[in-house]
Amino acid sequence: MFVYAFAPRDINWQRETVYAYMLGSNGQFIRKTVPLPDVVYNRLPSRRTDFSPFTNQLRDRFKRRNIPFFNWAFFNKSDIYNQLENDVQAGRYVPETHNSPVPERIKDMIERHRFVYYKPSGGSLGNGIYRLTYHPKKGYFARYSNSGGNTLLKFPTFASLMRMLQSKHGSSLKNYVIQQGIRLIEIDGCPIDFRFHMHKDGKNRWVVVGIGAKKAGRGSVTTHIKNGGSLMTPEQALSRVFGSKAKEVLDRAKKTAVTLAEAIEQNQSNVLAEIGFDIGIDENEKIWMFEANSKPGRSIFSHPSLRVEGKSSVEHIFEHCLYLSGFYRGNDS
Repeated sequence: MFVYAFAPRDINWQRETVYAYMLGSNGQFIRKTVPLPDVVYNRLPSRRTDFSPFTNQLRDRFKRRNIPFFNWAFFNKSDIYNQLENDVQAGRYVPETHNSPVPERIKDMIERHRFVYYKPSGGSLGNGIYRLTYHPKKGYFARYSNSGGNTLLKFPTFASLMRMLQSKHGSSLKNYVIQQGIRLIEIDGCPIDFRFHMHKDGKNRWVVVGIGAKKAGRGSVTTHIKNGGSLMTPEQALSRVFGSKAKEVLDRAKKTAVTLAEAIEQNQSNVLAEIGFDIGIDENEKIWMFEANSKPGRSIFSHPSLRVEGKSSVEHIFEHCLYLSGFYRGNDS
């Protein structure tokens, strides 16, 4: 099995070769000319690149040569929520969510749920997310993160809140989604959610490979580490909240993640073999899915207790590549 990395410009389609990066015996990368791959794992890092005409042409060329590829493009939040809401099994785990909400919808959601998340449909890393809150006697509040840290603004009326959002984002608000806020379990007064890193294995089955529990930083709208969040193992987090029931809750969350992955895969036109889920658990032990990412980051594997899972994640990528290319020789049980 040969593993190599390459950029689109490294391909010579006439000769059907790639000028690739390979790991040498001394641990350094070397360049070699190799045949076209039997399977491609896409890690193009930006949405703009993913959906460019050039990338679409690249995808078509691999298809014409019957070269399988997986995780070709980033998910669109709106599409994923719509797909899951219409799925009998998976729909129960998705909070109330609406695409491109008009102001009347936003006001109704805030006042019914008391707080909501308002976020860009194509966003990532927590950028552009607002937590909007309503207190009947105090007014409306918007919490968000920017380069200067975490910000909390107060508005006397809903109209003044909307004016702020429109002045900051203008027409791009049509690409936002609004989602019901969920009162998550907390540690030290800070909400906790969980990143589930999912892979297809060598037998084409979804498995949970790694889970990181993310504790929000003080005043942060998200649990992202860069916004002051911290990482712990799910066992550490759940045992502090649920005590002896922690394992039972975690097992149910794992089964839920597999159900969600299977539901999303059924609605994808391209091959999908890796998903990152942001999953929350409320105080009643109900499980919620907030985000699905087809190109999940690997930051959870930097935790000392999750390094074995990080190695397993890479092994699952290789195993599934062997499965897709027809070379897998694992047992059939």
